[in-house]
Formats: sequence, structure tokens, C-alpha cells
Amino acid sequence: MPQISPNSTLPILPSLTGLSYIAGEWIKPKDQLTFNAYNPVTDERLPTHYFEANQKLVDLAAKKAQSAFTDYRAFSAKERSNLLSAIARQLQQLGPGIIEQAINETALPETRLTSELQRTINQLKLFADLLEQDQGLHPIIDRANPDRQPLPKPDIRQTQLPIGPVVVFGASNFPLAFSVAGGDTASALAAGCPVIVKGHPLHPGTSEFVAYAIDQAIKETAMPAGIFSLLQGQQHSLSETLVKHPTIKAVGFTGSLQAGRHLYNLACQRSEPIPFYGELAASNPVFILPDALKQQHEVIAENLCKSFTLNAGQFCTKPGLILVIDDENLSVFIETLKNLCIQQPAQTMLSSTIYQHYIQQCDKRQSIPGVITLASGRPSQGANQAQVQLLSTSAKHFLKHPELEKELFGPTTLLIKCSTQDELITLANQLSGQLTASIFQQNNTPLVQQLLFILQQHVGRIIFNGFPTGVDVNHAMHHSGPYPATTNNHFTSVGSQAIQRFLQPCCYQNTPDELLPPELQNANPLKLWRYVDGKLMQTGW
Repeated sequence: MPQISPNSTLPILPSLTGLSYIAGEWIKPKDQLTFNAYNPVTDERLPTHYFEANQKLVDLAAKKAQSAFTDYRAFSAKERSNLLSAIARQLQQLGPGIIEQAINETALPETRLTSELQRTINQLKLFADLLEQDQGLHPIIDRANPDRQPLPKPDIRQTQLPIGPVVVFGASNFPLAFSVAGGDTASALAAGCPVIVKGHPLHPGTSEFVAYAIDQAIKETAMPAGIFSLLQGQQHSLSETLVKHPTIKAVGFTGSLQAGRHLYNLACQRSEPIPFYGELAASNPVFILPDALKQQHEVIAENLCKSFTLNAGQFCTKPGLILVIDDENLSVFIETLKNLCIQQPAQTMLSSTIYQHYIQQCDKRQSIPGVITLASGRPSQGANQAQVQLLSTSAKHFLKHPELEKELFGPTTLLIKCSTQDELITLANQLSGQLTASIFQQNNTPLVQQLLFILQQHVGRIIFNGFPTGVDVNHAMHHSGPYPATTNNHFTSVGSQAIQRFLQPCCYQNTPDELLPPELQNANPLKLWRYVDGKLMQTGW
């Protein structure tokens, strides 16, 4: 068990151990392989050594998760709600220390991390509220009709059941909201599934502190210890072992296209393939139509610059493609945007590896024929500081070089000039799957309607007169998109509907009422809204 350090500046938090957490215990593997986190601002190695989890720890975590699933799946929605609320309270209480550690490991600003911690807490509360209302099960009942011809109609009832132990991969760019206690973990626990988190190696200390908060909540609510484990490690083999483990029934992943696609393939190649919910890559095109450009070029340019440079452009929803029609208003917009970009300071990225990849990809993109640099931000003043790059090309060159559509992680965007409306539509039709697309317009023209019709098949969320950075956590949000944005566009990773990823339908036929789960019983003891014989009702019988 971690020990509270009397000299720690982190309120209430224990000293870091570098250990993995498995079903209520902090465990050190027998292997002595370790790794360290680095402070991106200084490139200095942080002092805590983290022990690389091995096959034995994976097996142990999986065994504990499977054992806990037997009990946890039977807990009421109210009891699971209490757990999520307890985690939220622990994070709120331990927040200052968690944020301090995250700053040291990621170089993200305190204001951003404070906001992200609150988002993480709000996600937990959202699922807690969902469970309080017993929502998410979507019970459906078709009652028997023995007089139906030519054959009697059976009694058929459907509900949702937890799928089983789930693996969640922490994300590099969201050390809180898409990591140990993030949306994937919250939605899986809400569904009734134990969770094994593979912590991201860029912020292992933050991960350990959040795991400590979850541990305290599990103890507070007397939940089975095996419903949560955290495995630390940076070896690719650890990720592969987790995905291939026969106990695991689903995976939640946020990360690069290359790593995500590799793990997705492993999930599909198992003797029992499992769902792999991966968020992989998106460039989030922004269409700025002529009437909007004419009337609002200054406001659009200012907000665009803020959006694609926010936190060094390290967002999955960063607008990476800007599509415009070349007319008399475009030059003024470009000059405004260039002047804004030139003033932007360089920003520290999450790690030296991510920074080097940004530099290499910018150089590669700038070497493509037809791509020009419109403006560069202020030069870097320290380690791992990325310089803003505003690039431009024509629609014809863009269509000739499909690699220009790929996501480029960092503070850069590509402005694409289309000579005509038809060229803009052609380009829209050629887009691969995206998380979002934005349309800036002033009037409801045939072009807007045509563009909207096309984008419905290419993106998960369409935004009017706004930029995609900032994903609200609510009941209607769909944070997903066709491949390569995600591996399954039918499900969201943000919002209350994310719970559906970790539930599976179960149908009961002619089952005695006393053997049915409460949401399907005749009397409707949970007072749920149910579809009964095709009609939505709350009454029982």
C-alpha cells in the first residue's frame, strides 16, 4: 500500500510507488524492468521508477476481473451509481495533487488540466445520474398472443446485460478525461463491467494517483476489489497481451492510427473476436463558404487560429483541413489569419517523441509539390516546443496527394483553395471518415444543403458556424465517425450513450415473470419507460 509522505506537497495523496494496482493491492512484478516519465519542458527524467507489468500480472488482473464480474454484474444500478459518485468525490478531493503531477508529466497548462479534471468528474456524475434513473437498458417487451394465426405469438422480452471484463488504454493527450478514470472506464463500470486500465507511459504518476482515488472509492462503497486494475508499462507486448487475453470481452482505445489498427487487428484475429472501440485519426475539415467569409472573416480567422493551436494542436478534434473557395474575399481572410499565426508562441508538446514526429511530418508535408507555407509562428525557445505552421495548397494538388488528408498531430493546419463550388463538392465527396466537419455559412443555399447531405456519410458530428475543439459531455453527443476516425461508428466514446459499447442484448422467451430481470417484469418495479407491444409506456400490469 502506498504511504502518505509527510513532506509531500500533494494534498492527501500518497507517495508514488511505481507499482501496478491489481484488485486492491499494489503489486511489484518479479522482473526488474522499469521506465520513467519525463518532464517535457526540461526533457529531464522524473525520479520515480515504474515497474513494467508482465504476463503474470495480466493473468492475475484478468483472473480477479472475471471473478469480480460474477458479483458486480448482479449489483443494482443504484449501487453502481454510488461507486461512480464516490470516484468523482475522491477526484475532487485529491484534484490539486493530481493536477500538479500531470503538469510535471505533460506540460499541459494548469487551466487546461483543471478543466479536464472537472470534465472527468462530470463524466462520472453523468453515468451516475443515468444509473439513478435506471436508463441505458432500453427494455423491449412483445407480449404473447396465443390466438395469432397461423401460429401463436410467443412472449419475447429484451434487455441489456454487461459484456464482461474490459481493457481501457489511457490516451497521451488526455491524462484524465481519456485515461484511468476517463469516459471509457466510467461507461464500462456503469454498464457493470470490471475494468483493467493500461496506463499511458507518458503520465504514469498521474495514472497511479487516479488509481488511488478509485481504490478509495471501491473501499468506501464496499465493491468487489477485482472490478478495477491499473497495469503500468511502455512495452508494446503488454498492450498485445491484454487485447489477446481470453478473459477480455471488449477494448476501449484512444491513440494513433498505427497502434490502434494493430491492436484492432489482434482483437479481430482472436479465436473469439471482441469489440475494439478505437478512436484513431481525424483531420476534422472546416468548410468556410463565401458568404460567411465575406461577412465574418476577422472573427472566423481569430477563432480558427485559437482552435488549431490550442494546447499545441494536441486534440483529436483539431481542425486540420480548411476548405475555401477562391474569390475576392479570400485574400483578406488569408492575410488576417497569417498575421495571427505569426504572433503565436511556440508551445511545449507532450513528449520529445511526439515533438520530433511533428517536425518530421511538417517537413514531409512542406516538401509535397504544391504545398506552400503561408506563415510560421514564433520560433521555439526551449525543449520540445512546436512552432505554429499555416500551410496551403490547391484542391487539385490535394486530390493528387491523398496523404495530405492524414491527421498531423500538432499546431498546424492546411488551407485548401477550391476554384469553384463543384471542386469543393468533389473534394468533400473524397474525404475519408472524420470525427467532425464544420460549415461556416450565413444563408441556407443549395451549396449548404448539398454539402450537408455529403458530410452525413463521412463524419460523426456536423458543426455549423463553430470549430470542433471542445466536446461537450451530454446525452446526445456522438463522438465517433467512419474509419479511420474510429473502428466502429455505431457507438460514441463521449456522452451517456457510451455505455452501450459495454452492454449486449439478451432476449427472454416465454420466461416466468419471477425469473425475469426487474426491468422486464410485468409489474415494472423499477418504473422504467419501456416499449411494450411497440408503444412507449411506464405502466405495468
